[in-house]
Amino acid sequence: MNINETLRLWIEDQKENYESLIDLPVLTGGGDTDIEPPCIIITTTGSAERQDSGVVMYGVSDFTISIELHTLPVLDEDGGTSPYDDRQAARDLYEIIADRNAIDALSDAAFWRIFDIRTEGFNTEPSDGRRVTTYPITVTACPI
Repeated sequence: MNINETLRLWIEDQKENYESLIDLPVLTGGGDTDIEPPCIIITTTGSAERQDSGVVMYGVSDFTISIELHTLPVLDEDGGTSPYDDRQAARDLYEIIADRNAIDALSDAAFWRIFDIRTEGFNTEPSDGRRVTTYPITVTACPI
């Protein structure tokens, strides 16, 4: 199981505790523009061998991953997501991603040893008629 799929399982399990996220599908991959919002999309944007003080830690990698919350910026009566509901979903998803318990849970769920998960917060911008909230994260891990 890859890192994206492992993150998907974590988010799927945790989102059941958040009313704003409970009905949103969580997808992995990327590049599929036919996906209908609202949804959560997880894609790997890069990876590199981990270095600590200039020393390469062979087998350990930093994976840069983008988690995106896609919603339609229209009023509830139009079938989209209101600004209030979008902000709540964005905060709730951040709480799931930033939960330090994910490190142990993900290490137990996959063929990876997860050492760290870091996020810089999130940013919301319009994109192709959607409201996209992006969470850039770095996962430090090695296969086991």
